[in-house]
Amino acid sequence: MHDTTDTDCTLCPTFRGNAEPRRPDRPPVCEGCRLRLSRLIGELHDLHERLANPDPTEADQRRYRRYDTQGRAQTVWADPLATIGGSGPIPSKPDQPHVSGTPSKSTPANLDHVDLTNEARIPNPTPQARQHPWDQIGHLSVATRLYELARDWRDTLWPGHHLPVPTVPELTMWLRAGHTPEYAGNRIDAACTEHPGIADIAAELHQLRGTLRAALGETEPRPRHWLGVTCPHCREISTISQQAGDDYAECSECGRMYTADQMAELVHQQAAAVNA
Repeated sequence: MHDTTDTDCTLCPTFRGNAEPRRPDRPPVCEGCRLRLSRLIGELHDLHERLANPDPTEADQRRYRRYDTQGRAQTVWADPLATIGGSGPIPSKPDQPHVSGTPSKSTPANLDHVDLTNEARIPNPTPQARQHPWDQIGHLSVATRLYELARDWRDTLWPGHHLPVPTVPELTMWLRAGHTPEYAGNRIDAACTEHPGIADIAAELHQLRGTLRAALGETEPRPRHWLGVTCPHCREISTISQQAGDDYAECSECGRMYTADQMAELVHQQAAAVNA
């Protein structure tokens, strides 16, 4: 088993699962994980937008015929509020008397959704809360977490810079300034090289992505693996894979990255060699 050392990439354990950490050209973070951190922050923005602006629920457009007390036929909506978007389930009052100790009905709103999509705020815990942080109920909003991150990076690396407006789109743009498909961005690149807590930051953001996916009812997408394909650089077989949302496939052995066109050509060449 590979032992992690000071020369290994500190973000590989977060982004590459059970694969062995790479030896980065620019310690402490390899080039692939720099890009993954930038894409992760971009994905947090996209997941937050979907959570904050869900698709409207499809209204029940069915109708049926009924007869009034005079025997006259009427056509009515199955959902009387269908013309304005439909109604949600409303719990009725129980027929049984209330018994002490009976749990109250849950709130009609999803509190996880409310917490995660709230505006940014500066946490101000009481002394008791500081002593018992595990008693925290609910989630910090995405805007709050990104604002804390931006403020930490500013104070640590660029104390003369101004912070952006504390909204998720503005914070995302500030953190990913200069991002391209091939480059993580100026601030993320500098933070990966110079920030002492970059490993903890990546792990926390990765966990936040999982929380957002869970709130949306989604599971973590599985990576695509090219089984039987040989990496031309290191000659290892079945080591090339691509994480969902990544622009490049990557060899887990040597770190070489390939575009979609390069992978298509690579597969075609190796299949043609086998058939020949």
